[in-house]
Amino acid sequence: MTDPILTSFELAADKAGDVTDAIYEQYFKDCPGSEKLMEHVDPGVKGKMIQEVLRLIMVDDYQEESDYLNFEVNYHQNSFSVEGHMYANLLRAVHTVVKHSIASEWTEEFENAWVKRIEALSHELTSRHKIIA
Repeated sequence: MTDPILTSFELAADKAGDVTDAIYEQYFKDCPGSEKLMEHVDPGVKGKMIQEVLRLIMVDDYQEESDYLNFEVNYHQNSFSVEGHMYANLLRAVHTVVKHSIASEWTEEFENAWVKRIEALSHELTSRHKIIA
């Protein structure tokens, strides 16, 4: 069975190419304060960050990612003053951009898979943010 998340990423890549700039544009629009936190981040680092976010969205079980997620949340919180809600906002921005990139090919299966995955990953990130805080 094909993963709807992966399929939607493939369709978005075919239709829109690199969506990194669109994701950041959407994120900054939807998450006041995030652009200020990232004004010092160069495009290469931004690209790597989105690449890692996309990888994490494709993960089904975050148990094996636990140490990595703890490190990343701690690092972002302590080094950049990232707030817990910013993770969900970034994930929703990815969802929005992928959905708009696909447009008429977006399906209910894609939507359901995205909502479920974003909820799971958001929970993982925000729960760590609270623990580490």
